[in-house]
Amino acid sequence: MVKAVQPLVSRQVWAMIELQGLTGMRPGEVVLMRTSDLEMTGDVWTYTPHRHKTEHHGKKREVLLGPRAREILQPWLKSDLDAYLFSPAEAMAERQEQLRQQRKTSVQPSQCNRRKARPKKAPGAHYTVASYRRAIQVACHKAGIPKWHPYPAVSRIFCTKSMQTIT
Repeated sequence: MVKAVQPLVSRQVWAMIELQGLTGMRPGEVVLMRTSDLEMTGDVWTYTPHRHKTEHHGKKREVLLGPRAREILQPWLKSDLDAYLFSPAEAMAERQEQLRQQRKTSVQPSQCNRRKARPKKAPGAHYTVASYRRAIQVACHKAGIPKWHPYPAVSRIFCTKSMQTIT
């Protein structure tokens, strides 16, 4: 069921799904990833979320990122260290560009720029847990499969199955 959504979600959402499957990260941790949160020395990188579920208990959270996770993250690393890695604004721009490329007729002059000057809702700097979940569930609906969500129980199952194929 996880693989069935791959062609129906953005590259950003698929990268987050893969990272969760490999690392067991919570959705709130994967949507808030920034380059500045990564320690990229050595064979295994370390991700220390700037916010996480148990920080109010004084607990430290570190996620180890092996070779496959590093490979997934490489295209998303930003020169602005505080920029979020996975941006819905970038996903929307990619989707609009893809639609423009697939267009069969030329654009009418009156339709060149039909963007609203001040839209009610613009894409944010990063995905929220809710927007990430919605993207997955919309893809599930389009694929005609039972809906699933990116919360820990699912990521543990996905992670367990990934580990079984590795060993």
